[in-house]
Amino acid sequence: MTRCAVYDLLIDGAVIYVGSTTDPKTRLHVHRCRKEFKTARLRVYAWYGSVLRAQISEAQRIATLRPKYNVACNPLAQETRRNERKSISGRWPRWRGSQLATKGSDRERK
Repeated sequence: MTRCAVYDLLIDGAVIYVGSTTDPKTRLHVHRCRKEFKTARLRVYAWYGSVLRAQISEAQRIATLRPKYNVACNPLAQETRRNERKSISGRWPRWRGSQLATKGSDRERK
């Protein structure tokens, strides 16, 4: 079985996010790529003997604490996430398979 931790991200002592991971140190590094989490501190809540047990505990903890950045329990965060996706989708071109061919690929096929 894979050990898995349930963790809290804290800013000024307040829990702003609850998650689960097998590697808390690496996960914190990934979170800190987002501006909202730059100053966050990670606190391991508990270690579990399986990923499934950790995910169940995580879901219960999210339902109880309702952290600001857990999208599943926060309607405002859900709306923010939808708006971010809309703004990103408008910036990137939609490519078709034929447009992904590199220059010179026709010459290489001959």
